[in-house]
Amino acid sequence: MITDYIYTERYSMSNNKYEFIENNTLKKTAKLLYISSAKYGGDWHSVQHTHNCSELFYVIEGQGRFFIENQTYPVSVNDLVIVNPNVSHTEVSLNASPLKYIVLGVEGLELTATNGNDNTNFCIINFKNHRENILLCLHNMLTEIENKPIGYEIVCQDLMEILIVLLGRQTNF
Repeated sequence: MITDYIYTERYSMSNNKYEFIENNTLKKTAKLLYISSAKYGGDWHSVQHTHNCSELFYVIEGQGRFFIENQTYPVSVNDLVIVNPNVSHTEVSLNASPLKYIVLGVEGLELTATNGNDNTNFCIINFKNHRENILLCLHNMLTEIENKPIGYEIVCQDLMEILIVLLGRQTNF
């Protein structure tokens, strides 16, 4: 065992050090309020409503429509719908292909992106090419909140922040 140690010491090792510039704006402002999963069923009541926080809906199955500020928008698998605070909205599923989605309620965060109608109160973006990473974050958040191990709130908050950074990398938020 000693000879192995001496052998490896003869070779130089490369070392890369990367320093972080403190820029935790997201950590200081965005707070995860809730996470929920929903699947369309006979008990689904679709009523226009608003929230004091942003909502991020990720469609994992099915098809439907979002009614946002008196306009209708089709949604399907891998669509992310971001609705900013105090924006009237509701979702409706197609019976033939029931909607299933995961939604996050986030306080202190308003996301804007340029979409087809230049509306800054909401956006709908398809993340088909990034489905695996997004679902990994969302499913891990659901597992944490369902099982409530020690520190689950911190893990969920951190996963939400990772998710927002990943989404921002793929869009013009």
